[in-house]
Formats: sequence, structure tokens, C-alpha cells
Amino acid sequence: MKIMNKSPQPRKLAFSFLCLFVLLTGCSKWQLAIDEQDARISYGSQEETEPAIAVAPGNQDRVVAAIMGLGQYSQADRRYINRGCRISVSSDGGTNWLRFLLNAEDFDRDSFSDPTVAIDAHGVSYVSGFFHDTDNGRISRTLPMLARIGSNATNQADVITFDDDSDRLFDKPFVAAGQHQGQTRLYIVYTAVSATDDYDRQIRVIVIDNPESLFNGTPPSEPIEMESTILAQGNNWGAHPAIGPDGEVYVAWSSTEPPYTAAPTKYQIKFTKLNANQNRWSEPQLLAELGPGQAVNGVMRGSRYPVLTVSHEEITRGWVYATFADQAPLYTPVTLPRAKNIKALDINTQGNVVGWFKDRRTEQITAFRRRRTETYDVFGHPDAESTIASGINEQGVVTGTFTKTSGVHHGYIWRNGSFTPVYYPDSLSTHAQDIDNNSRVVGWFVLQDQKAHGFIHDPDGSFVQLDHPDAEHTFLTGINNAGAIVGYYRDDAGVTHGFQYQDEIWLPIHIDDASSVKLTDINEHGDIVGNYSDADGSSHGFVVVDGVTKPVSFPGEAIVYLTGINDAFEISGYTLEDDFAKPFVMTGFGDEHLSDIWMVRSSNGGDTWHLPVRVNNETQGDQFFPWLCSDSDGSVYVAWLDRRDDPNNLRYHLYATATLLGSLTFLDDVRVTSQASNPRHARKKVDNQGFIGDYIGLACGVNRAYPVWPDLRDAPPQDIFAARLRLVEE
Repeated sequence: MKIMNKSPQPRKLAFSFLCLFVLLTGCSKWQLAIDEQDARISYGSQEETEPAIAVAPGNQDRVVAAIMGLGQYSQADRRYINRGCRISVSSDGGTNWLRFLLNAEDFDRDSFSDPTVAIDAHGVSYVSGFFHDTDNGRISRTLPMLARIGSNATNQADVITFDDDSDRLFDKPFVAAGQHQGQTRLYIVYTAVSATDDYDRQIRVIVIDNPESLFNGTPPSEPIEMESTILAQGNNWGAHPAIGPDGEVYVAWSSTEPPYTAAPTKYQIKFTKLNANQNRWSEPQLLAELGPGQAVNGVMRGSRYPVLTVSHEEITRGWVYATFADQAPLYTPVTLPRAKNIKALDINTQGNVVGWFKDRRTEQITAFRRRRTETYDVFGHPDAESTIASGINEQGVVTGTFTKTSGVHHGYIWRNGSFTPVYYPDSLSTHAQDIDNNSRVVGWFVLQDQKAHGFIHDPDGSFVQLDHPDAEHTFLTGINNAGAIVGYYRDDAGVTHGFQYQDEIWLPIHIDDASSVKLTDINEHGDIVGNYSDADGSSHGFVVVDGVTKPVSFPGEAIVYLTGINDAFEISGYTLEDDFAKPFVMTGFGDEHLSDIWMVRSSNGGDTWHLPVRVNNETQGDQFFPWLCSDSDGSVYVAWLDRRDDPNNLRYHLYATATLLGSLTFLDDVRVTSQASNPRHARKKVDNQGFIGDYIGLACGVNRAYPVWPDLRDAPPQDIFAARLRLVEE
């Protein structure tokens, strides 16, 4: 089989340039500076939340923010009045702001919510959101709206309402503006909620070509019917769109898997893609697996919405970034194009994962090495019917087993595209399982006696047979650079036991009430991963750290197999779904604390994703409500709400950071706000948890970024503040 390196040449050049750029400049030479701080952009006398912001392409001094106006709070009625969409416009780069109101009552509606804003290539701003009708305090109907603000307008907007011809309620209509055949094309992505089933939440999109035409003449008195496309069925919400430089569109959202309950055990982040000049969206794909999550202290809602941006810079052109908040550990799927079934079998400290997959078209089993940086190799031994990769060292050298057409198994070492055989003389089969940095390989072989025997294969090609003294069969599965070996053996009664071996000492690894125990890998710290079977034969994962055994589970799954562990405590493994493996890399196990901000990246159109990287450099307190945007120079800015400064984990500041030219190494976090906010000071509360909205906002210009956020330093009322950030050399 031909060896294929799936790293396109332009991407190789991009990574080479990126490495040179970081080497020459160094992230330590750059820092995030605050040009404008704590600018109140809301009315200051009424409750406001859920801000969105956009910068005009070609005129970064023009900034438009859309704000959910809760209005004035009536103590007598215990409700808000005069609710609407509040627009704040700056024509001088965020120093001064003009404000005006799109009042819901002007459109014969009770209230307004969920504003978002995008600015097209002509400088025209489009604001989407929902007007609401209510019945006894509950929303009875939602009516999507679209407002148009001219390229120079500062105090007025044209407004239409529209419908998607469904009997559903709507939520979170995020809008993105792109180009199609020389005209503006809008994508409005939202959640459509069943009026009778709270877990029936579709992700839908409305595509509007030439939206200017909708505002010609007198606005229609009735809603305009617009066709929508269903992107996802099930229990979904919080979809966010982003448009790439070639017109490609990505949408990401949160979801839970059946069965649907009020307290799900597993959340997922999924995404879909629409390629330019195509009319069909891809099937939803998994971006990350999340656990059950946690409540954010003092906040009504702990949103876990993903946010997307796509780079338009030449070197990182088309790279996709996603950020979200979650509590460790995270579970990133191991994906490969055209793969029908994937098993991840080991991971090294560089984050390279090896294993095997079955090709959707040929059904052939082929080995792969997938890098942390999303690129990957697939390879097969030229004499093989099938090839698997089971171990990888820190130099990226791979070991594994291939099967000949005769059914005989042979071990191999794969280095720089070449195969070296690992075959025990006169054996019926040889299985190579793991390799250390000295190219020592461990595994097992089978002789004429039909018994499995462990072996160590030295770099000079010699073998050392290694059998457990109580074993009928011995299987060696992992080795570290200190010579510690793990594996398992089967006794003459057929019971399987785990062990660690070093310096002629056999150390048993026992799990109470387990019918069998198998160890699979060991890292340089001596941490071990393995699996055990219960009385029903179901497999469960565990780790051994400093002699202490800890169970490892997968959200919503009873069965899990752990296969590898690196020095960064990232764990490879897989679960099973309909007899197909669902491979993953677990990040952050043993580092569980409060919510953090995470980022993933894809440099190949979403085919594969970089392993999650923690954005915040301080893990004290909750970090939540992240947003991000990409600068024209390839930098990516991230902002979020952060409680590191409050030992009681309640008051928050806005923090921000950035990366340089596609790197996932972040600059030092910067505290943007001068005063903290207490969410319990929000007037709207449930069980003393304050409503501060579900998100903040962030928009990029050229070497500048504008965060907006709900601020309660003077609450009540709750205000919206903004700032201006930029990158500077120290």
C-alpha cells in the first residue's frame, strides 16, 4: 500500500512560516494593551444585557453594538416595561457612542430579545433578534426581526419582521454577513423550539440574498415568509455562524444526546459546513464531547455555547477557531476523512495519536498517525492485508502489527516512511504494541504451543522473552523510557490479571470485584492506564497515579476502553456505539476544577481539529461566557468573564488574551475592567441567581478588538460596557 502524507504542501509552508515567526518574534515580546477602558455604551438608566458588536470592514472606526434592552423595572408589576433593541454606534473607534432604541411596542409586540449584529462589505449593518408576544408572563409567540442601518447612519434603522412558516418558538438568531455573486448574503442561524416538547430543538438557518431589496419601499405590515433549512434535529441550542474567506460557512452549536432529561449527563458540540457555491450543508459532525457541566455561581444560566471565527489572513487563510467554556476533562473526537471505524490506541506527549481505521470505500484496515496540529499520515505495510498502529514514542516513531493475506501477524517499526520488521523467529504470529525513545519494542508472540509470550525487542534486533511466573499467556502492552513495562497475563484458570514489571520485579495491579484487569500504557511519570471487566463483561477504564487507582468514565457511556497516556496526562481511548468505535483524546483528567475557557482549531476545513487548549492562564475561580474574533493579521482575540480575583468565586471581571498568527500559545491574560461585577445585583433573579444574559460580544478590526459585556459595578441598573484592545510590542 502506498504511504500517504495528508499534510497539503500549502499547509506545510504555513506551519513553517508560523514556526519561524514565533521563533523570531516570541510571544513574550508582545502584549495586549487597553486603548479604551470601561466605556458605558448603554443608556445607563435602564436594564440591559446580551450585547453583540461588529466592526465595519474597511472602516474600523465604525463600530455598531446591538443590546437587549430589558427596559425600566416596575416594582409594582415586578416586570420590565419599554423593552426593545438598543443600538449603540461609534464613528471614532469606540471613544464616543450614539444610542437609539427599536422599541418593541412600536411594532405592537410585548418585548424583544437576543440581538446580534453583522456588517457587510458595503458598511451596512444588519441586526437580527426576536420580538415576543406574551400570555400570562410566558412567551406565546416569537417573531424574528431584521433591522438595516445604513453605512453612515447613527440614529435610525429600517425594520422588517419575518417568519419561517413553522409553529415553533425561536431563540438566539445569530447573523453573519458574506458575499455571493457580488451581493450581500446573510445567514441567520437560530434555535427553533417545539411549543410542546422542550427537548425538540432544531438548529435552522435562513439564507437571505440581497437583503437590501427587503427594505425597499414601505415595510410590509405582515411578516415576510422566508424558507429555512433544518441543520440539526434533537435537543440543540446556541448555534453560531462564521464565514470563511472563500464563502464557506460554518455553524457550531451545543446539543445533548438521547435520552433527553432535565439533567443530561453528556453535552456535545457539533458543527456543520456549507462550501461555497453549494446548496447542501454537511451532516452534523462532532467537535467535542463535554460532561454534565456545572452551575456558575450566582448566574441564572451557565451557557456552554460555542463561538466560531475563521481567519482571512493569507497564511492562516480558512483556519477555523472555536471557543467554549467547560469544566475539565474534555473529550475530543479523533476524526479522519472517509473513516468508517476508528480506534485510537496510543498518544505521545506531542499529542500525536496512532491507531487504525476502516476506509468507507475500500473497507481496508489502515494505520494512521494523527498530529495534535490536525495533520495526519495514513500508511499500510506493502505486504499487508491490514495494518494497525498501536504505539508511538516521543520522536513520532510508530510500532504496530500488520496482517498478511495468509492471516499471519507481523510486528513492525515505522520510521520516516520506512518499515523495519519485528518478528520473533519461528513464531506463528508477532504483535508489537509499544515503543520507547530508545526504539525498544514490547509485545507478544505465539509459538507452536499456542501460548502467548511477552517480548522485548532491542534496537539491535534481538529479542528477550518475558513471561509472568504465574502465566499461561503473557501480553506486554506498554513501556516507558525508564524500562517500566505494563501488561496483563492469563492464568491457567482463564482469569486475566494486570501487572507492572521493572528490574525483575512483578507488581500486581488489582481492581476489586473485577473479573479481569488489563493494563495498556505507562507514561514517564509512572502513571498507568488500563481497563477492567465487571461481572457482566462490560469494560471500564481506570488510571493508577502514585499507587492510587482512579476510575475514568466517558460522559453518558457505560463502556469505555483506555489505550494510552502521555506525560501531559492526555489519555487516548474509545467507546462503542452500534459496534463502531468512537475514539477520543481526554484532556484535563485529574485537573478538574471550575469552568475554564478552551479553544480548538482546524486548518483543513473541519476534517480534523487540534486538541483543546486552555485559554486562561489562571484556573482560580470560574471562567465563563467566552467570545472570540480573528484579526486581519491572523491574530485571534478571546475575551471572557473571569472570577479569579474573588476568593468567593462570585464577582467577575472581563479578561482577554490573544494569539499570534494562528499559534495556540496565548499571551498573558489582561484584566480589562477596573471594577468587578456582582451578578446577584441583577434585578431579574431566580433563586437568588442573577440574569446577566447568555453571552458577551467581541469584534475585530485591524490590530484592534472591541469586547462588550454586561456590567453590574453600579447595579442596579445593569449596563453594557465596551473597551478597545490592541497588540503592542514590549
